[in-house]
Amino acid sequence: MMLTDEERSNKHRNVKNTSSSMSDISEKNNDDQLKILNEKVNILTVKNEKFYDQLIKDNAKFLKHLEFLCSRIKFLEKNIEHDNFMNNSFIKLLAKHRSLRDVLSSKTKEVLFIYFEADALSPINTSSLPQKITEWKANPSVAECYYKLLIKKFRFISKST
Repeated sequence: MMLTDEERSNKHRNVKNTSSSMSDISEKNNDDQLKILNEKVNILTVKNEKFYDQLIKDNAKFLKHLEFLCSRIKFLEKNIEHDNFMNNSFIKLLAKHRSLRDVLSSKTKEVLFIYFEADALSPINTSSLPQKITEWKANPSVAECYYKLLIKKFRFISKST
């Protein structure tokens, strides 16, 4: 068996066969890489467990808050029903108040028309257009009725003093 120059020089230096040393190095590299990968997997497993633990805790907190909000909503619904009952009575009172106000305004209108004679004033209401209200105020019969009212007011005041 003939030795090549490289093998002879390796033999003199006490170096083993390069091909066998290469395979040893590659096996060492593979072992090192496996160890590194195992460490990374272990780290990721621990992190994953921590993540799931935190996720479960967060979900538990969320569910507690959700239960609290649901109970609050039920409480508010009951109160709203009670408030609606109170509001219904308020609405009835408001309707009665409006009715009394309408009666009072219609009686006041009747008295004014009796006092100034029904034919002297033309009828108008507050829901009329602004232009129509200004025309009504500019009407000479309205001015005359207003003048009569002021004269009677001054006479009444002068008699009482």
